[in-house]
Amino acid sequence: MKRMDRDAALQDFLERHVLEGWLGDLSLIEQYVEEHNEQIEADLLSAFEAVCEKALLQQRAGMKGDIQYMYISLLRTSLLENKAYYRIDAHDANWFLDPVECAELWSADFVFRPLFNRMAGLEENKRDYARKITSMDIEQITQIEAVKYHLLTLQFLKTMIPALITSPKLEELAKRNRSPYRLVSTGMRVSSCVNWNAKRPRRGAASPFAEKRGEAMDYFYLKQDQRYTDVPVLQKGMGRIDLWKVNKLPPEELPRVLVFHVKAGKESQFVDFMESPFPLLSDRLMKLMKVYVPECRFKPAALINPELQLQKNYYLPFLELRPAL
Repeated sequence: MKRMDRDAALQDFLERHVLEGWLGDLSLIEQYVEEHNEQIEADLLSAFEAVCEKALLQQRAGMKGDIQYMYISLLRTSLLENKAYYRIDAHDANWFLDPVECAELWSADFVFRPLFNRMAGLEENKRDYARKITSMDIEQITQIEAVKYHLLTLQFLKTMIPALITSPKLEELAKRNRSPYRLVSTGMRVSSCVNWNAKRPRRGAASPFAEKRGEAMDYFYLKQDQRYTDVPVLQKGMGRIDLWKVNKLPPEELPRVLVFHVKAGKESQFVDFMESPFPLLSDRLMKLMKVYVPECRFKPAALINPELQLQKNYYLPFLELRPAL
């Protein structure tokens, strides 16, 4: 292998062994769920009802008030042991200050197992990079990649909401409660919209597509939604990519998958269209653009923030420039 610095080695390692690996895991997860669906659903329902039973016993003993919050949260530390545990908690009005613990663990290994197997293989792959890739790097990669599998788990949990909210134990618990409860699934700084009887986050009603009209033609000016002020900021590209020249180069001269570090906070909004320093489109916007501009070429771009264990996938469009007024 040719000599390369650490950034170039990490870029090469991600492209060869990481970034698209999760796509092959999807079929494995789907097959396992199809074959073991009844047992998977029964395990979740059993853990959920065990929490409800504990809450009932604590209420009868005068130790806990009305249950107002039920959380299903990923324990990120369990990933370091190649386990994917979600903790189901029941809280009264004290919320996280509730002094009486009421929780059970539920294993989502059926979703994360392919990830753990893939990450184990990276230990062998890193030997080709002359110590430029470390086991600590792989731990960090695991945390970032786990976001995708957490999102898959959230999708499964959404399908289970009808079974959870109609379970006999929860109905018995609800009869004792005078207050509505909220059922929230969260973790990896990504929360599900499954929020039973709770307010949903506000989304803008207007479109970020501002229409412009000319005398000879109608067209649309695509711009970033300025209502969102807390958005990620690109800082640097892996492999010494110049942020100000990347969209001026032909796609053939760029890596197969671009990787950029971003500065972002916990509440930063990854909007569908990022305008600066070059255009980036979310997956759903890219698919829409393909419908209207089928000849447009796209280059995958991974936006990562190791501190937040975060990765978002975007696409860099390569559009033909034409004379315009």
